[in-house]
Amino acid sequence: DVQAKSQATDEQILALSKNMRQLAKETKFTATQTAEAGSFLAMAGLNIKEINEAIAPTLAIAAATNTTVQQSADIMTNIMRGMNMTTSELAHASDVLSMTTASSNTNPIELGEAFKYAGPLANEMGMSVEQTAAMLGQMANAGLKGSIAGTAIRQSFVSLANKGAVMSQEIANANGQMTKQEKTLKRLGVSTVDAEGNIRNLIDIMHELRAAGASSTDIVQIFGARASTALVPLLREGALEATTQLADRLRDAQGSAERM
Repeated sequence: DVQAKSQATDEQILALSKNMRQLAKETKFTATQTAEAGSFLAMAGLNIKEINEAIAPTLAIAAATNTTVQQSADIMTNIMRGMNMTTSELAHASDVLSMTTASSNTNPIELGEAFKYAGPLANEMGMSVEQTAAMLGQMANAGLKGSIAGTAIRQSFVSLANKGAVMSQEIANANGQMTKQEKTLKRLGVSTVDAEGNIRNLIDIMHELRAAGASSTDIVQIFGARASTALVPLLREGALEATTQLADRLRDAQGSAERM
């Protein structure tokens, strides 16, 4: 049970039980289902305080998207861990997830799977949960979902960090030359790093690449074959604008999960 998995005190369990009973009254879920949600969150490694904060958004996303409490708990903890969020931020994450699935051709299970792969590096490279969700939603509209989309975002950052393929970089260093990625970026006049040498926001980079007239081949040279599969559709007319607009809407997504 939750107490054994979270090593909580009797007093903490009493407070959680009270919270669960209240949520069972306020939501469509039974007391048993609410308790199961708490157990699944404990299995994911959350402590008793985190479970207390995470259980309401977990139930909210389950209700909004018709997923089971187990699926919802798995999705929420994937996003939380991947984007380095605290449980106090999960209510907003739940709203972001609900609005993204309502606005894009994807479902919460696919989106959660995508976040599992994309989240850690996206967060490390300064992308917000809203920007990451919007980009994944736009990729889903192009038929690229789940681990395929998540891996594409992850691989794009790996390529930028390595200045292209690792082997390509080693050969270029040995010969004192630029990689194909560096040559392509120089020709297009686009920089992938800021003045401090940090990798820039991926959406901003894609906007500049499209404005510079980057071709599908250019995208492959910059990001590699695996990532470019999902990034090339973003060059289509209106795709990046739609991504930016959705990200802006997601910032004001408060209450979306409850309304759906």
